[in-house]
Amino acid sequence: MDNIDRFEEDDHPEVEEVRATRSNGIRYNSQRFIYHYQKSTLHDEVYICKNQKKSKGNCNARLRKDIGSGEFRKDGHAHNHPPELEQQRHVALINACAKEALTSRDFPREIFDRIRRDYPGVAVAYNDAMRQRIQRAKRSMQPRIPRTVDEAVELLMQHPQYKEAFEGGNFFEGHVHSSDGGEALIFISPKLLPEISNTTELQADGTFNTLPVHFKQLFTLHISRFGQVYPFAFAMTRKTRELYDAVLDKILSVYEELYPDIYLNVEKIMSDFEKAIQHSCKQAFMGSECVGCWFHYGQAIWRKAKKFGLQCAYRSRSTVRHIIKELTALALLPADDILRGFQNIKVYYRTALLSESPEIQAAVKRLTDYFYNYWIDEVRPERFSVFGLPNRTNNLVEAWHRWFNKRCRGSHLNFWDFLHAIKIAENSKMRDYEAEKILGDDHQRRKTPYQPYMSGYRTQEDLRKFLMAARSFMESDLNAPVEDEQEEVNNDDNHPDEPMQPPVPARRQRFLAGTPRPVEPIDLAEPVDIVPPGVPGPVLRGRGRGRGHGGRRAAMPANNAVQLPRPGSRGRRAVILPAIAVAVIEDPVPAAHEQVVSTQLESSVRNQRLRRRPATLSPNGDYVFPPQSRRTRLG
Repeated sequence: MDNIDRFEEDDHPEVEEVRATRSNGIRYNSQRFIYHYQKSTLHDEVYICKNQKKSKGNCNARLRKDIGSGEFRKDGHAHNHPPELEQQRHVALINACAKEALTSRDFPREIFDRIRRDYPGVAVAYNDAMRQRIQRAKRSMQPRIPRTVDEAVELLMQHPQYKEAFEGGNFFEGHVHSSDGGEALIFISPKLLPEISNTTELQADGTFNTLPVHFKQLFTLHISRFGQVYPFAFAMTRKTRELYDAVLDKILSVYEELYPDIYLNVEKIMSDFEKAIQHSCKQAFMGSECVGCWFHYGQAIWRKAKKFGLQCAYRSRSTVRHIIKELTALALLPADDILRGFQNIKVYYRTALLSESPEIQAAVKRLTDYFYNYWIDEVRPERFSVFGLPNRTNNLVEAWHRWFNKRCRGSHLNFWDFLHAIKIAENSKMRDYEAEKILGDDHQRRKTPYQPYMSGYRTQEDLRKFLMAARSFMESDLNAPVEDEQEEVNNDDNHPDEPMQPPVPARRQRFLAGTPRPVEPIDLAEPVDIVPPGVPGPVLRGRGRGRGHGGRRAAMPANNAVQLPRPGSRGRRAVILPAIAVAVIEDPVPAAHEQVVSTQLESSVRNQRLRRRPATLSPNGDYVFPPQSRRTRLG
């Protein structure tokens, strides 16, 4: 009467308590089946099969656990379903991912892929439920996510493990408030902080990509030494002058408290041209000089040139391109020579600009006025001249930010993951610094040949040679044409910057298989050779539409037509002219009729169709073109 297969459980199975897929759920796995806790009696605990519900199969198999001995025994009912070994492995994989997430800082997908490799044959896919399960496991080991700066400070005090650096010492040094209502958290490397007394150059910058949502930027101060940069101070802050002042004052207060007898000797501080950073750094480090990054300077020149409409002219007009490049190169001169170099550029290109369009002349005038009013008068050459500096840019800081953001591998991490990433970055660069310090002296960048030469008195000819040579030092537009700048410097005959002709816009065109393609346009003033009827056309090399490479022999049209390139096509498409039209070209005609003939030819070319039906193959193996669907009219 009952045809259902029965699967017996062992009389005394070994049962393991495992976590279920749902949160706080518990399963009890035997070697073959899965059970859930049902109830407790005076002497036993009862466990039922997970398929006990009618909707899941109505399996009445049970286990009983003796409370005194803890031994499991079968309750007399057999299972009505096969063993659930695959489901047990499925749950084991999920639990292994959650367990790994308790200690790993990797992303959920990386944890899942790494664990799944240890469970071959288990069909488990990564989905939103799996991601959330791993994230819940990760966050179960972290404090709650702070929503304000004050809450973050309170949680940091309650969990000291987040305050300390990996190799000991306080990493979190408190928070500051500014008069404009800004707040910032400050973290300082305990081992790199005393090293700022051994350097004369600091670099400062900020990054925004990976911060928690309640913070604006990560402001970092770096020691510049051994040809590298090493971050020693981190501030999660806003971009205001008052808050920068408070952050730098706090950093120096911590230094003076720990090392009161060691004085600082910071001479240069490099950053971008953010006024708040430069003014705050100059005020905090008395006697230092704030210098802007050469790359950010060149980027500002290029953005303003694009704003004035010089982007296309930069690519096609050599005069415009050289002016922009030489304005960028002015930052390589000593501060005292920048104004003379700027005047040299204006005088040198004054004649060449007369051949440009009025629009280009007006745009260049706006660009030079902007340079003088902003960079010369407001910023001042002393703040953007990088002459003689071992580091002309803060590219090393930008590279560190890219490295840090790549390690974070995501935008807007939660507060604790972000803090852990900062501690890893601090420890990594601190170990690098210690290794470089053991190896030897500071790395000194080799001087370029122009630096000793430009150190003495410079004439206008010296400035002109330097600016011409410095054109190739930075390329603002990566799509600009590449030219040999050094050849122009060494060749005085080629010096006067011949303006480039603007490119002729031409539509991209396609060709018929077997159609001859003339390489050069035919000049109407020169005689045109007529191919007699029946003489095979030239052998074509190249690809036809839908055909492979190889030779193609084209036959002449039956009406003794000659193929001429269409005007404006750069010789890439041929049109058909009757032989009578070619005869008019060959025979000398009176000068009075030249204009009439030219008009007739232009009308004939203009009236041709741009597309024709494909050629057919004759019995002799030649391609034969079909008759024209529209006749050519000569007048």
